[in-house]
Amino acid sequence: MHDVMEAGGTGFASRVDGIEICGKTGTAQNPHGKKSLHFCCICPKDNPRIAVAVVVENAGFGATYAAPMATLMIEK
Repeated sequence: MHDVMEAGGTGFASRVDGIEICGKTGTAQNPHGKKSLHFCCICPKDNPRIAVAVVVENAGFGATYAAPMATLMIEK
């Protein structure tokens, strides 16, 4: 899950400086509209104290919408 947030991973654009996040993006097909997406993460990497899960219906891709929402919550 940590590799998802590193260079080349689907969550790379949603990193937070100074916080090692472990996350997983996901996209689910929807026969009635756009794809549904999710992003689940924990941080900090070595001693997790925060867990966030974001699910967005009919939106597209997890890395595009759900991951930025989750990391915004982590920043706060």
